[in-house]
Amino acid sequence: LTWINKHELRVDSDHYQRNSNATKVIKLAAEWSWLACGALIVARRNDQYWVIDGQHRLYGALRRSDIADLPCVLFESSGIEGEASGFLLSNTNRKPITAVQKQKALVTCKDEIACFVQDTIDKLGLKIAEAAHNQGQIKCVSSCIRRATEDRSAFVKALSLCATLCKKDGIPIPERVLDG
Repeated sequence: LTWINKHELRVDSDHYQRNSNATKVIKLAAEWSWLACGALIVARRNDQYWVIDGQHRLYGALRRSDIADLPCVLFESSGIEGEASGFLLSNTNRKPITAVQKQKALVTCKDEIACFVQDTIDKLGLKIAEAAHNQGQIKCVSSCIRRATEDRSAFVKALSLCATLCKKDGIPIPERVLDG
């Protein structure tokens, strides 16, 4: 584990790195968090430092004047083939968080909309579930967040109506019903 100057880090986009996402880079730069940054995975090849995992974090840091060095886990490169293999393994073995997991974290962070959605769900006696199979369960929290962001009052009315309709039928609240 070491700190490397951000200007010494390179990205091999010709061989194995994906195209960078400008929107993601701008968001990372604007909402910089050292905790979220963690450590980049870097390979030393021919006295140069090649980012295997963390190119978006690097590009975000490059947009900021207050960041000089980045924390890196540094490995000696066995060649570009080994780096590409490391890129594949570090990126394909990860699983993104689900909407339900994101909701839980947002509530813990006291996000205003997420807390409003959670309070509404709680007041209606509903439960958020990763796999909603039973009456009173709801999985479509992303849709709830979107609807509450657009119009809180309409969201409360729509979710209340859905809860009543689905309770009569003894089913969980599906996203298509809430969106309808």
